[in-house]
Amino acid sequence: MLGAYVLCSAVAGQHVHTLSKLPEGVAREWAGKAKQHAWHVARANGWQGRLWAKRGKEIRVRDRSHQLNIYKYILQHAEDGAWIWKHGEAMG
Repeated sequence: MLGAYVLCSAVAGQHVHTLSKLPEGVAREWAGKAKQHAWHVARANGWQGRLWAKRGKEIRVRDRSHQLNIYKYILQHAEDGAWIWKHGEAMG
């Protein structure tokens, strides 16, 4: 994602969570570009209709404890059937 360092992601039926390290002030712009790319990939694979809401919610990580809580929160979505990816794991 444009040089972002993605730590983990969860993709569920209604939402996506991603923990990423980004340069200051680019979160909304880069999220939009990532959503656009994902839409094109989905469309090329037969997706029809809407895929994304207009805006997401970006939250700045306050400190290491907050980062770890977010990381755990994202990975817990696997219990609800979300697709999970963690940095260092092969995509499959």
